[in-house]
Amino acid sequence: MSQNESEFNDSNSVFVNSVTGQDTNDGIRNSPYRSVTKALDQNQTRDGPEIIIVFLSAYEPISDESNGISIESKRIKFVNELDNSIVFDMPFNIACCADKYSQILLRGNFIFNDKITFNSSDNSSNSISFKKEYYSDDEPFQIILNGGLEINNVDAYVDGLDFKLKGLSSVGSDELWISGCTFNNLECADNMPTNDTCAISVMDCTGDVHIERCYINWDENINVSSHSTWGIYLHNTSGYANISYNTISNADFNAIQITNLSSDVTISNNKFINWDFDNDHFSDKDSNLFKNTSGGRAIRINAIGESNISIMDNSFLKDYGNAPQYINSHEYEDNLKTVPPNAYDDGNILKISTDSLSNISSFSFYNNTLESTDSDRINLSFSSENSTNYLLFLKI
Repeated sequence: MSQNESEFNDSNSVFVNSVTGQDTNDGIRNSPYRSVTKALDQNQTRDGPEIIIVFLSAYEPISDESNGISIESKRIKFVNELDNSIVFDMPFNIACCADKYSQILLRGNFIFNDKITFNSSDNSSNSISFKKEYYSDDEPFQIILNGGLEINNVDAYVDGLDFKLKGLSSVGSDELWISGCTFNNLECADNMPTNDTCAISVMDCTGDVHIERCYINWDENINVSSHSTWGIYLHNTSGYANISYNTISNADFNAIQITNLSSDVTISNNKFINWDFDNDHFSDKDSNLFKNTSGGRAIRINAIGESNISIMDNSFLKDYGNAPQYINSHEYEDNLKTVPPNAYDDGNILKISTDSLSNISSFSFYNNTLESTDSDRINLSFSSENSTNYLLFLKI
């Protein structure tokens, strides 16, 4: 990728070239550094809004970087001037301290093969941003994360990243924004408390969570080593959750699962495609047991505290295989061998559970549609009773 040298020059940027550079150089375009570590060390006290590090060659880490690169409380822009991707094989540890803000902005093609971790180095209110810089529609590029992203006890804004092997996990954040990211064929389960693979996992968030404009997909013929694949998983969040304008395709379990909900949630303008894509329904009839990872819903919510739930303007597209039979699975708990073929649990699209109706302060469900191979598009309605109206079900 050819950049205008007047934009990134010796007065505003530091340059890195792993082939010809030396860390004893000056860090200018004609005398570049060898390593990212040197570029960061030389500029940790630099004045100005951000540090610009321009890569002039493919990157080979120095020996001191084998355990990772650490960045603390800085605004940094990585710029790749090559057509090929800059590949990092070591982990990145990004931290904040003392009410400061860290930002990593990336222009050009980059691949991160190891884990990226966000941490707070103290108990202050800290925030980290990691995102792609959108500067030209004529020069599309990718920021690929193969090692996943782990966010621990820090506010975060993540935008424009492409997750390939491992997903995104957050524990203990206050505010969290995830937008414009893609998650394709994730295979690893490092970001889940169980042996499951999840694109986005958010646990114990005390503030607002926004997940918007993301694309999550598994190929139908992919074999994963985990028990099941999930789209978005929220657990024990106490702030407002907004999940909007996402596409979730071919999860073999729940597309969205929210547990221990005690706050407000809006799920709107999403497209759900073939949740429970393997159509394994909900039980293992050979062993006469319910299986935790069989079946799956488009949306599964468990409310334990005062919650306002709004589900609107979503589209559901599902290939049920043969014409489905809708049943109340609880009627078959004592004898699964009598379950009819191609049977689906009452919560196949939506299931909300709670031990008290008082936990749900308000509930709205409107402008949602379903398309399937055995019917035209229909408008969905909600029933609090066992129903065959595409199985919208409130379990009390």
